[in-house]
Amino acid sequence: MTAPYAACDDDTEGPARITELLERVADEKASLPDIEATRRRLSHCLDLTSRLTVGEWLDMWLAGKKGRQSAISGTKKPMPTRATSGCT
Repeated sequence: MTAPYAACDDDTEGPARITELLERVADEKASLPDIEATRRRLSHCLDLTSRLTVGEWLDMWLAGKKGRQSAISGTKKPMPTRATSGCT
């Protein structure tokens, strides 16, 4: 799971995280990520180089809603399913 950076209020980590992102893009010969999405991830102290799965995002969302647990007590994370080819 993607963990927030401890020093997200401190801007000293930002340039190092952006450098790490650019190094990864260069190593993978990938296109540059969307600048607005990168700014948003940086401002929310999220890892810039990983990609979240829906399950990981839901875990983070639910963790942020702990105080309102009664409002979402019926919310369940979907289980991954396997696609079948239809052949028997």
